[in-house]
Amino acid sequence: MSDSERDTTEIVVKRSDTGERRFFLPDGTPIVKSSIALIRALQDGLPATMALKVPEVTGLPRRIVDQVVIDRRTLNRRLDKGEALHAEEADRLIRLLRIVERGDLAFGSPACSVEWLTEENGALGCLAPVMLCRTETEAEVVEDMLTALIQGSAA
Repeated sequence: MSDSERDTTEIVVKRSDTGERRFFLPDGTPIVKSSIALIRALQDGLPATMALKVPEVTGLPRRIVDQVVIDRRTLNRRLDKGEALHAEEADRLIRLLRIVERGDLAFGSPACSVEWLTEENGALGCLAPVMLCRTETEAEVVEDMLTALIQGSAA
């Protein structure tokens, strides 16, 4: 199937046996794992419509997606012009999905994951962890906290 024939606007969500969500591009490329296929998808440009799907598939409020991934007005312009997300925007979208997926693994429940990600955290200077997904450096701090939770340490 050629790129023009496949639907690239959806974020595919699959649940593990224990209930955690796993996010995939429509062609089956896992979002959480870096791969050549994911790099190519980013280079080709993810459709702006994917940003519209993030609240639906993650449970995160639209305002958070507007603040972390792409401003609403900018998104509307991209949609009106039929443009793809710019590389930085697509990277933030993938990063956000990766953090949500990691949160599901740490908490065992999408609802608990979203709650933890969106509540202010004293260890993060009273910022919500999800707000630290704008850059890779910030997201690494959140991922380290989630890894500590997964491994049984306090975060």
